[in-house]
Amino acid sequence: HYVYKGLLGVGGMGVVYKALNSYLDKVVAIKTLKGKRYNEKELLRFQQEGKLLAKLVHPNLVSVMDFGVNQAQEPYMVLEYLQGESLAEMLKDEGILDLDLALELTKQTAAGLAHAHSFGAVHRDIKPGNIMLTDIKDDNIAHCTVKIVDFGIAKLVDDGNSSQQGLTKPGEVFGSPLYMSPEQCLAASAVDPRSDVYSLAIVAYESLSGFLPYKAKSAIEMMDCHLYGTPTPFSQASTDFKVCTEVTNVLNKALAKEPEQRQQDIQEFGKKIQKDNKLFGN
Repeated sequence: HYVYKGLLGVGGMGVVYKALNSYLDKVVAIKTLKGKRYNEKELLRFQQEGKLLAKLVHPNLVSVMDFGVNQAQEPYMVLEYLQGESLAEMLKDEGILDLDLALELTKQTAAGLAHAHSFGAVHRDIKPGNIMLTDIKDDNIAHCTVKIVDFGIAKLVDDGNSSQQGLTKPGEVFGSPLYMSPEQCLAASAVDPRSDVYSLAIVAYESLSGFLPYKAKSAIEMMDCHLYGTPTPFSQASTDFKVCTEVTNVLNKALAKEPEQRQQDIQEFGKKIQKDNKLFGN
């Protein structure tokens, strides 16, 4: 009863289509595994994403509506259809965001992640492409709703059961090199919610300055920067924010190599960067 309406996007593991639920006359998004062939681990990870999203009900998280297997034995996940654009698309068009908008998007993203973290889920792939801006009113992006998408490589921490056993092998690296935390780059290190703090700090840094905290020519070089490099101080990344020593400190703390030296949860980071809003100067 789902009628194909077009292709929405292709990711590393999945393909997302626009479809119409003919029973409800409602537009939805349908995510399937990429290609006709997939292994058992990919299927289990896909099922885990569906089960996780079914538990995570929050205004800033994409919601799952159904999960099943079609007649061709292909698993699919039905998600709410999001109208809008990704933060990656906006940054490509605009270059940088104004202060109020960047802080609002950071706050909403932090709120969605806090909810996921409360269920023991670490996203592990926070980047502009996975932050959707929806419900844009009167073409005014300042009034929009953030929706975090793609929990395909999310990790459950301290779940105390076998749901993830065998899904991750030692040495496997997950995430996007531009936004990965040092512990993700090491692969063998434990990853907890403070990894998402690091990634969101890079997104906030880029949104406000138009630059990344590190310069690298390849993915491997970028991962090396996350592990051993010194980030460019935020106050030096943009001439508009030369005097922002306090906000520079907030972002530098979130970009610490050791998780113990960062803000200890995403809510602390979100509150701190909002609190220091007044310290930004032009």
